[in-house]
Parts: sequence; structure tokens; C-alpha cells
Amino acid sequence: MTEEEREDEIEQLVLRHRDYVRSLAHEILRKLPSHVELDDLLGFGEVGLVEAARKWRPGLGTAFTTFSYFRIRGAIFDGLRKLSGMPPRSRRKTREMQGQDEFIENGVAQPEATASAAQCAEEVGKAVVGLGAVFLLSQLGDPDAKLEDVAGEVEDTATRAEHNESVTRVREAVERLPEDQRQLLHWLYIDDLTMTECAERIGRHKSAVSRAHAKALDQLRTELAGGPAP
Repeated sequence: MTEEEREDEIEQLVLRHRDYVRSLAHEILRKLPSHVELDDLLGFGEVGLVEAARKWRPGLGTAFTTFSYFRIRGAIFDGLRKLSGMPPRSRRKTREMQGQDEFIENGVAQPEATASAAQCAEEVGKAVVGLGAVFLLSQLGDPDAKLEDVAGEVEDTATRAEHNESVTRVREAVERLPEDQRQLLHWLYIDDLTMTECAERIGRHKSAVSRAHAKALDQLRTELAGGPAP
């Protein structure tokens, strides 16, 4: 296939799957606050679509929609994290969804016999929310006085206590991670870098960074799912 033919094939893939990008963008938009604009998500998703179209080959044995699913969503999440003026709760939700996607896409751990992949992904989401709290608290410098600031709308004492316990467990789990994983989480949750920016910083491919992130989240998920450490 000539270069011109390849470019034409890519263009046709993009044109045929723009409605697919719109569908994924709407799915993400439903989980975000009303101030987020659909047009922004569509623009970010288009970037992921073009990237997927350039990497996909018919002989891969995978449908293009399957191949491009996480790439389109990942590009939307990366784009959202670059938006200025995003409130903390929106940023935490974006991180939660991105963490769940990476966990499932990279398959870093097999779900227990009694738990589905979706349930495991939900546990990853809890770990990510806990991470947001842990790192925000580390910046505030007064965790005992500020836990309520990151708890969202805590309605009662029992809920607040449960949240505080989760934050403590996540913090302890983070401290047990290897240094490179702690550094990666710091970049993502404190410096608010995207996966692409982290990959550029350490000179590795984005997919390697994504796998490292997923492994770190899986360890946190296991810690949280298993209950408090003895």
C-alpha cells in the first residue's frame, strides 16, 4: 500500500467513526457537571480517533471500534485534565473514570471468582478518589482539620468516619508503593500532568506509563478491597 493509499484509508476510518466519538463523548458527559461542553469532548475525542486510525491495521483481528475505544476515551480524559477552571470534584471524577479504563484495558489483575471486572473497576475508582484526597491533604498540611474539604458533601458522622478511614488506608498504601510509582502518582494527582506528558518526562511510551499507573491502582484497589491492614 502506498503512503497516499494509507492516508486515504485513515481519512475514511475517521470519517466513518465520528458518530462513534460522539457516542463516547455523550457517555462521558453524562457523568460530568453541566458546565463541561460537549464540543470540547468531541474535539479531544477526535484526537484519539485519528491516533487510533493511524495505529490500527485490518490484520490485527480486532474491530476498529474495539481497538479505538480506550484511545478515544483516554484522549478525552487527557483533554479534560488540561482544561483550566475545572473544579476539584470534576477533576476527581475524570481521574476516576480514566483509572477504571486503564485498569480494564491493561488487565493488570484477574478479577476474583466472585467479582466481575466492573466491580473491580469500581474499587479502582474508590482508590482514585482516595488518592485525590490523600494528595490534596498532603498539600494542605493539616489533614485532621481539612478532611471535610475533600470528602464532598458528607451527610453524617458515620459517612465522614468511613471516608476518613479510606483516606488513611490509601495514604498508607501509597507509602508502600515503589518510588517510581509514587512519583508517577504525584505527577498525575498533584502536578496534574496527563499520561502523554508523564511519558515525555521519563522518555517512555504512553502505553508503558498507562500500565505502570494501572498496576499502582491495582495495588491500591487490593488494599482497599481487603480491608484495613492488621
